[in-house]
Amino acid sequence: REGPEEATPEYHLAEQAIRMLNRFARSRSPWHLEVHFVEPHDAYMPLKKFLDRYDPRAIQVPKSFYDTFQGKPGLHRRESQSWGQVTEEDYRQGRACYYAYVEQLDAQLGRILSALEASGQAANTLLVFTTDHGDMAGAHRMWIKGWIPYEECYRVPLIVRWPVVIRPGSRSQRLVQTHDLAHTYVEAAGAPKLPYPDGRALQPLFENPDRTDWGDEVLCAYYGGEFLYTQRIAITERFKYVFNGFDIDELYDLARDPEELHNALDDAQYRAEADDMRARLY
Repeated sequence: REGPEEATPEYHLAEQAIRMLNRFARSRSPWHLEVHFVEPHDAYMPLKKFLDRYDPRAIQVPKSFYDTFQGKPGLHRRESQSWGQVTEEDYRQGRACYYAYVEQLDAQLGRILSALEASGQAANTLLVFTTDHGDMAGAHRMWIKGWIPYEECYRVPLIVRWPVVIRPGSRSQRLVQTHDLAHTYVEAAGAPKLPYPDGRALQPLFENPDRTDWGDEVLCAYYGGEFLYTQRIAITERFKYVFNGFDIDELYDLARDPEELHNALDDAQYRAEADDMRARLY
């Protein structure tokens, strides 16, 4: 697309967020602000000035692009085929547009962060960056979200900044879910705990990112939506088990098969792991 950043929806949303942030900051009362950007979202149409920074020829095509879907639910193959004869060039061009739109959005996030700094409240603000889902963005020859159980859709970014509480640059490999954020916010505000067992406050990980007394699994669900497809997923640090209500199940060894090319459910060497993951899910 051609045109100024000021004409984009994300610029307008950032502008509204900055106005609200400044109003909250002037009140000197505790406040909570969420800013929900739709982009980057297909059909990835970034401004030309951002797209020109990415050369599609320099983008590497992943192994998952060549997935044969052998031994996997039939919907995987049908979904891939629904996009037509996707070529490596299509993948590279699509990724270039996606990366460009991410950078275009980053510029607006930067404006919001600058406003927070200017307000004088950055040092006392819990800041969270995350998203509700990922995007295949060409992996396994798909551009989709939802029922696809691959890491591209389910492993999403979570970046947190909280001066004094969180050590800058620290990282944690523990598994957490979006559900945990509501519990985290409530505890940060000193309010009564939520009466729901769907998540847990993340403050213990903020204090010690490497703690070992943290649950080693997360559970996910897809309830059908436009695909009329039901799915339940259990994920640990190494394995992922997918219950497909209308097809065969899936088991992936994320350590040995990070591209999730091989459904190991029927492999004899994974029988114990399959039983364990199925029990966790039930």
